[in-house]
Amino acid sequence: CDDAAAPPAEEPFSQPGTSVLRRCDFAAWYDTFRRDTIPSRIVALPQAFVDSLVFGDFHLPEGSTLARVTAPADEYDSWSSDDGDDERAPEGAAAARHAEGAPASAPAPFDPIIHEIDAKIEELGGTVFAKLNFSAPTDAAWIKPDRTTACTNFTDVFLMLKASDFVMHDLEHCFDDCWDGAGGIREREDMSVNLVLRKFVPIQRSSEFRCFIHRGNVVGVTQRDPSEAAREPDRATLLEFLRERVVSRMPVETYAVDVFQSRSGRWRIVDFNAVSRNTNHGLFGVDELNQLAQNAEADPAVRIGTANPQTRVGVDAASRVPLDFLQYTNAQNTEEFIQAVQEMEERLRDIP
Repeated sequence: CDDAAAPPAEEPFSQPGTSVLRRCDFAAWYDTFRRDTIPSRIVALPQAFVDSLVFGDFHLPEGSTLARVTAPADEYDSWSSDDGDDERAPEGAAAARHAEGAPASAPAPFDPIIHEIDAKIEELGGTVFAKLNFSAPTDAAWIKPDRTTACTNFTDVFLMLKASDFVMHDLEHCFDDCWDGAGGIREREDMSVNLVLRKFVPIQRSSEFRCFIHRGNVVGVTQRDPSEAAREPDRATLLEFLRERVVSRMPVETYAVDVFQSRSGRWRIVDFNAVSRNTNHGLFGVDELNQLAQNAEADPAVRIGTANPQTRVGVDAASRVPLDFLQYTNAQNTEEFIQAVQEMEERLRDIP
């Protein structure tokens, strides 16, 4: 087991070691689990480009546009484990569609990385969702006209990365929760900041689950997004998948893995996560997980939300409005925020 920097035995889900976090880096696990996850491409980002994300000294090319994507509801059943895993360039209609939405010009220093990102998007069918080493910009979907994470060109990808607090956390603070480390990827000379482009799969949030693993045992399974109405997963097939396809091949003692079930019934891996007190534990509390981890003989606890879906708050709800806009309105709660927005709209209507 490559878990040399293990946390205290009585609190395995409270504070990971840096070695655990590194094992959850997408580039560290993708080749091993390629056949059990979504087809993807990894692009190493140059330091100058990373600095532009953090410090804001980059302007999008003139003529850049945001794409509006409508994906078929059953598209996540339409690919096999080998789809998108070859390196052939796109042909025909997909290439033509992308050419129409491509930037008209770009700053010369970033031309190579822009072209590489666009080419990788086409290799994956023309629509992807993006993430960095650990986190995806799911909190930045508000910036897209269709409010999704789907990206069809460099402009989509860049704006979502730039607008995401989750991405900035990767770059600046992802090691802060480790007991033996601090800071972000950007500060570590022995790590590459990677852009991960994944074939766009419109996963039904109600079929996605976060599974907590400790010492080879499935400790707990929780609905990934409690705001979605869901039914309990098929425990037999889920546990079989986790034990045979995940636990046996992941060389880490304590972690979480996000999985979803396709319409055909096949389970797929979305991502791996190191677990700390600041991780989203779904419908568990971290102290509860630590307690469950002490009983290796018990069956895994499964939690599915039972409240009225209309009253549940989505997993990314707190990050779906720009922070500076909230600060501008000085709103202390939802009612004050709505009132401030209405007043702003009235003032705008009065402007000749």
